[in-house]
Amino acid sequence: MNVCRTPEELRAALAGRPGPHAMVPTMGALHAGHTSLMERARARARTVSASVFVNPHQFNEQSDYAAYPRSEAADLEAMEAAGVDVAYVPDEPAVWGGEIPDLSRWEIPGITDQLEGAWRPRHLPAVASVVDRLFDQALPDLSMFGEKDYQQLLMIRRHAAARTPPIEIVPAPVVREADGLALSSRNQLLDAQARRQAARLPEILEGVVAEAGGGGEPAAAAGRAETELAAAGFEVDYVTVRRADDLAEPAAGDRELVALAAARAGGVRLLDAMPFRPPA
Repeated sequence: MNVCRTPEELRAALAGRPGPHAMVPTMGALHAGHTSLMERARARARTVSASVFVNPHQFNEQSDYAAYPRSEAADLEAMEAAGVDVAYVPDEPAVWGGEIPDLSRWEIPGITDQLEGAWRPRHLPAVASVVDRLFDQALPDLSMFGEKDYQQLLMIRRHAAARTPPIEIVPAPVVREADGLALSSRNQLLDAQARRQAARLPEILEGVVAEAGGGGEPAAAAGRAETELAAAGFEVDYVTVRRADDLAEPAAGDRELVALAAARAGGVRLLDAMPFRPPA
């Protein structure tokens, strides 16, 4: 596996490699969810690259950026075991070159201005800006993103489709612990009590899917879930059911929906997403 730290090294490592080329952008602290994306990329492409870069622009609080887990040596081992050909581990100058990205150009009305966009201002446009920069440097044909960060997935898909040439964004199901908790690099920040509490989040969100997927009113199901989460000790940002392709409020007859939740356990913010199909 080639390890590159500058755009020039990356281009040299990718030059002459066979296509198609699949890329998996990450912020490191890799877990089985990340490596599952790399394995999916390996199954779809003849060349696989993956990046590790913790983008400071997508953190609303400096303390959150400082606390984000970092484990480069372990990450590189995991990438190689997952079949990655080229690892890209740039620093800020390699990615930004001293530039401060104009986040306003990455906003998508209806996607970046609600839910995560409301609770974490600037976060989603900052994600889009760094992913686009990594795409500019690596020039992949396709890229894999997990459904846990569902709003991010929709945003990246929109921007990637508008590129010339477009980049195919391949979604991947949420990878979960045995108790259902969605894998996340932030999970390692949970203490023992918060970790036990965190398992209630997917359990309660499954209840929303069961109720709304069984013909119940989505808003009512989400409201009950918020109450349950608060009673279980969570600080709840939102629980909601939305149309899967554009995050609009669901209407009668919509066939592709997604249940979304964001809540804090022990001060650690957790996300989950469960796509589902209601009855005809």
